[in-house]
Amino acid sequence: RHEAKGEFADQRSLAWLNHFLELVWPSVSKSLNTLVTDQVVPLLKEQMPTLLKSLCIKRCNLGTNLPKLGPIHVYAKDKQGRNDIEMDLGIDWDCNADIDIELAPGFNLGIHRLVITGEVSLVFCLMETMPIVGGFQLTMVSPPQIAWDFKGVGNIVDLPMVSDAIRNIVTKLITDQLVLPNRIFIHWVPGRESEIDITSMQFPRPENLLRLGVVEARGLDAKDWHLFSKASSDPFAVVRVGARSHKTQVIKTTLTPQWGEDGWADFFIFNAKQLIDVEIFDWDMMPGGDDFIGRLNGVSVGEILSKKDAWYPLVAKTKDDQTLRPAGEVHIVARVFSFKPEMPMVGPEVHGMAKSQLLLHLQLNCLRGLPKEKATGATMEIEVAGQKLQSQKSVFTEVVQDLVYDQTIQKIDPAAQRMAEYMSTEEKLPVDRIARLSGLDTRSLEKVLKERPSFTTRWNQGFNILLDDTTATLQMSLTIPGIDESPVQTKPMQLSQLMSEHMARGFDGVIELEWPASVKVTGGVPPGPFDVSVNLSFFGLH
Repeated sequence: RHEAKGEFADQRSLAWLNHFLELVWPSVSKSLNTLVTDQVVPLLKEQMPTLLKSLCIKRCNLGTNLPKLGPIHVYAKDKQGRNDIEMDLGIDWDCNADIDIELAPGFNLGIHRLVITGEVSLVFCLMETMPIVGGFQLTMVSPPQIAWDFKGVGNIVDLPMVSDAIRNIVTKLITDQLVLPNRIFIHWVPGRESEIDITSMQFPRPENLLRLGVVEARGLDAKDWHLFSKASSDPFAVVRVGARSHKTQVIKTTLTPQWGEDGWADFFIFNAKQLIDVEIFDWDMMPGGDDFIGRLNGVSVGEILSKKDAWYPLVAKTKDDQTLRPAGEVHIVARVFSFKPEMPMVGPEVHGMAKSQLLLHLQLNCLRGLPKEKATGATMEIEVAGQKLQSQKSVFTEVVQDLVYDQTIQKIDPAAQRMAEYMSTEEKLPVDRIARLSGLDTRSLEKVLKERPSFTTRWNQGFNILLDDTTATLQMSLTIPGIDESPVQTKPMQLSQLMSEHMARGFDGVIELEWPASVKVTGGVPPGPFDVSVNLSFFGLH
C-alpha cells in the first residue's frame, strides 16, 4: 500500500519473497553453520574462564524452520548528495536449532530453540548507467531481539556466567557487523568504485549529532542491604547509541541519583529509528560484581527528540525471567544538531562531556609506494586532538576494468595503467596526448585514471571524529607489516589551516608520508616517499 513516504507491504503479500528464501535456504544455512564454527566459537573461548576454554561445537544444526520476511517498506533515500533506494525488511526467525556445545569433557550444553526478531535495512546504490544498481548496503537500525531455550547442565540456571557469555557474544557479533553505525556494503561493478564511492557507502557520515543528558533517576531498586540502615544502592548509568557509549559517575547510597552535567555526552544519529540504550547498575567494589537495576526499553531517537525533556520508565526482568516489571524512572534531556560545512556564529551549549564543536569526516582511501608483498596488512593510525584511531588492515588491490557492462572500452594492462597515471600526475600530460603516445583509447584511459591504478594499498575506510579544539594537529602514521622501524608519517597538519582552506568544499587529494629522519632505510625496506589518498570534510554544529 502507498504511505506518505514510500510503499509498504505486509507479510501476507510477500509470499514470493519467502518462497525465494526457501529455495536459497540450504546455501544460507550452510553459511550460517560455518559462521558459528569459525567466528562464534573463538569468541566464546575468549570469554570463558580457563577451565572452560577447551569448549567446542559437537553438533550445529539450525533446523528446518525458515525466517519469515516482512513487512517491507521501500522509499527514496535522498541524503548527503546521494539518490538511493532504501528497503526496510522485517525478520522473524523461530529456529528449531539443535546445537551441542561441549564446555569441558563430559559437560555439555545444548541450544534447542533460538528466536531472532528484528529489522534489516537495505540501501541500493543507484548509477546513471547499466547495471543501474551498483551494489547494496546492509545494516540493522538496532540490535535484534534474541531468545533461546537451553538444555543440559541444569537448564543453564546453575551457570549464568556461561549463558550471559553466549548471549553477549551473539549480540556483539551481530552488532559489530550490522548494527548502526556498522554495515556491510557489497558491490558488483569492479572498475567503477569511484562512481559508486564505496568508502562513503561502507562508512557514511552521520545525519545529525545527539547531545543527550541522562541527568537523574528515581524509584530505583535497593540492591545493597545494611544491618543498621535502610537498604539502598550506589547507582551509575551506562548510555549507548550506536557504537558510542558513556558511563556516569557513581552516586553513593541513594535511590534518587542526580548525575547532572556528568550524565551528558554526544552521540551520532544515522537513523531516527535507532534505539537509545540506557542501563542503570548498582556499583560494587568487586570486579564484575555490579548489580543490574533497570533499563530503558525500546525507546528510539525519534521519540526522545519529540519530547526533548521527559521522564521514561525503566524495566527489569521478573524472577522467572519471563516478563518485565517496573524498575524506576530516568530523566533524559536531548538536543539535536545538524552538520553544515561552516562554523556557527555561536557554538552549541556545553554540558559536561558533551562539548563537541566540530565533526571531521575523514576517508582513508588508498596508498601508493608499497610493493605488492607489503601492500596487504598495512595499518594507518590517525592522531588528532589527543584521539588515536586505528585503521583496518589494508588489502592489495589492482584496478579491474568494467568489461561486462561497458564492452566498448579497451583492456589495459595494470603496468600500463600505472605508467599512464604517472604521466598524468607527475609529467602533467593531458589524457589525449598520453593516448596518442601509448596507442591506448582515450575514453578507456579516462575511466582507468579515475580509479588511481598505482594506489594498490587500499583501505576504503571512513572515520567520524568529534572535536572540541580547532587548534589541534592532524597526523597519520603508516605501519608496514614485517618492518620494525618507526612508522612512516605525514607532517603534522594544523586543523585551523585545513579548515580555513577546505571548510566549504573539503579536501580530496594526496598527502605525502616519509620515514622519520632517524630511520636509515636499508635493503628490504620500501624507501618511499608514500602517497595516501584521503578526503577531509569539516562540519560545524547547527
